[in-house]
Amino acid sequence: MSNENALDLHHVHQSFQRSLKEEDDVVIEAYIDGYNELVKFLNLIGSVFSFVSSDVKSKIKIMEKHREGEDAVHYDSFKKMMKFEKETNLCDKNGFVSGSRTMLRLHRGLGMFLFF
Repeated sequence: MSNENALDLHHVHQSFQRSLKEEDDVVIEAYIDGYNELVKFLNLIGSVFSFVSSDVKSKIKIMEKHREGEDAVHYDSFKKMMKFEKETNLCDKNGFVSGSRTMLRLHRGLGMFLFF
């Protein structure tokens, strides 16, 4: 993990590179690590983006809970997570916050960073 407050773009790049797995899969831990670093960028650009920073942090927390919960073994990669949630019909369960949907929303947000 890089410095607690300073943005490290090299760390962002390394994290997202580490997240790429063979067979078109993504390692969730490394992906989240990259997002934790990007939150520092959002904090640096000011309070105008505080709502975005807060949203990203909440999605990271959701994924961390999945990765630490009783089904953590299924939350190592995107493919394992999606397969598990689909096969167990978790997305249809009331009150369940889908890791797959959370990661999709988080990934879509990455597009915003391309504008900076």
